[in-house]
Amino acid sequence: MTQLVGTWQLLSVLEQKYVKGWVANRTSSGDDIASWDAVLSRHTGRPLLGQVPEGPAAAIQAEDAASLAVGAGVKDEDFSLLAAHLAAGVKMDLLEVIIEEGVKS
Repeated sequence: MTQLVGTWQLLSVLEQKYVKGWVANRTSSGDDIASWDAVLSRHTGRPLLGQVPEGPAAAIQAEDAASLAVGAGVKDEDFSLLAAHLAAGVKMDLLEVIIEEGVKS
């Protein structure tokens, strides 16, 4: 969580306008997500939209796009598993509102 607040503080005021919420990556089951939301809201004015729990949801584990290259062993069902994993941890209804509203000044 401190990484997110630190990132916020490094952004210019203009860049901060584009941040509508946070998604915490690689969280563990012991993380107090409710307190994360309170701290992020207090320091950034932006809500925690969700979390991506630690652990492989699919065969897609590398963080760079090269792992998704044709022939890299990634199957269509891996993307479905990954999408389900993300949807389970993210407040999709809030994310949809942000997407529909677009970036407002």
